[in-house]
Amino acid sequence: MNQQSKATSAREEMIRRDTERLHALGYAQELYRAMGGYSNFAISFTIISVLSGCLTLFGFGLNTAGPAAGAIGWPIVSVMVMFVALSMAELASAYPTAGGCTTGPPCWAGRGGAGSPAG
Repeated sequence: MNQQSKATSAREEMIRRDTERLHALGYAQELYRAMGGYSNFAISFTIISVLSGCLTLFGFGLNTAGPAAGAIGWPIVSVMVMFVALSMAELASAYPTAGGCTTGPPCWAGRGGAGSPAG
């Protein structure tokens, strides 16, 4: 068996395991590539909110805490935010679906838990 056929069979095995995992979670294997008006608004609003918050709070921190807010505070908060992002990425990687972060919190909370449609 040559190198390329080994890689192809390993890839096919991975796809088969992903398909089985999706079916175990109750999902069909599909990739829906569309963005509606609400999704577009949500992404745009999120980006605008982050930018406006950074710009207004940068001046506030500089005026109240001085340069220490930028030199010490911002790097510490940035590292903490990265920990949250890495945790979300790890959780979302367990659910091999398109848009794993959007469907993740209801799955992680369980039936009737916070963030689930039933709770």
